[in-house]
Amino acid sequence: MCILCIGNEIGLTHTPTQLVVSRVSQTSLQLRWTSAHSGVDYYNVYCYHTSCPYCSHLPSVGTVTTTSTIATVNGLTPLTEYECCVTAISSSGESQCSQEVRNSTLPGSFCVVINYVFDLILCLYLLCKHNYS
Repeated sequence: MCILCIGNEIGLTHTPTQLVVSRVSQTSLQLRWTSAHSGVDYYNVYCYHTSCPYCSHLPSVGTVTTTSTIATVNGLTPLTEYECCVTAISSSGESQCSQEVRNSTLPGSFCVVINYVFDLILCLYLLCKHNYS
């Protein structure tokens, strides 16, 4: 379940469908989806990294807003898995989240990979410390 995606309780706005990752780079994911319906004013794309729940220093991604059914989420960390979903916004409110997609960004340069390994080791340490304290 997408923890950042909060749809309206009434459910009057139709949910976008067929969300896919169409392009991947070291620092971005491009997403495409099928329009919810013709009355959509804009879409919100929500993404967050799923790698490490105890590593709050790793970057998370906020909201990308677009009027099209394609969006690129930039500023992501190389070699990191993200989960994304899309909501539709209309005069009726915000829809529920689309089906989530998960995808990893591509590996970065050697220095970025070393930083990622360091973050992973730190995360494992924090996880063990949390579980055994």
